[in-house]
Amino acid sequence: MLPIIYIALVDDEDVPAFEKMYNRTYKKLYSIAYDILKDHQLAEDALSEMYLRISLSFKKINNFPLHVLDAYLVRSIKNTCYNYIEKNDSERKKLDELVKNNVKDIDETVFDKIDLDLLMEAVISLPEPFKTALVMKEYYELTADEIAKQIKVSKRSVFYYIKAAKALIIKQIEGSDQNE
Repeated sequence: MLPIIYIALVDDEDVPAFEKMYNRTYKKLYSIAYDILKDHQLAEDALSEMYLRISLSFKKINNFPLHVLDAYLVRSIKNTCYNYIEKNDSERKKLDELVKNNVKDIDETVFDKIDLDLLMEAVISLPEPFKTALVMKEYYELTADEIAKQIKVSKRSVFYYIKAAKALIIKQIEGSDQNE
């Protein structure tokens, strides 16, 4: 089924052609994305991002011969996936470095001594997967298995998200303490 956002971005006369192209290519491009990313959610995110970019320039690429359009779409999804991998690796390296250098053992009692407003501000500013995992663990008291199932990541990723979230919170709070 064609997401509504693409229809809104494509000219009315091009909607049937875009829908036909989308339906014809989705499974093949999803397969390519999944082969590269090895994650269903990331593969779907990559496809959404790619189709969004395609919808913005569909008027131009709609006139491509079918084999050229297919090659263009395959290259586009591959590039999108490689960009996801590069971005994910870069973020993971930064967080690994932060966790390794700044937080050896995160003492749970540290959070008991922090001003609640400051803590809430730090949690709200966390990147989405870290914030979600931390809130599910600390507020809803879910297990790592339950969190992994809910957010569709591995259990190992859940532990990483929580540890990194705590490290980011401590770094932000220490930074705000120095500013005062």
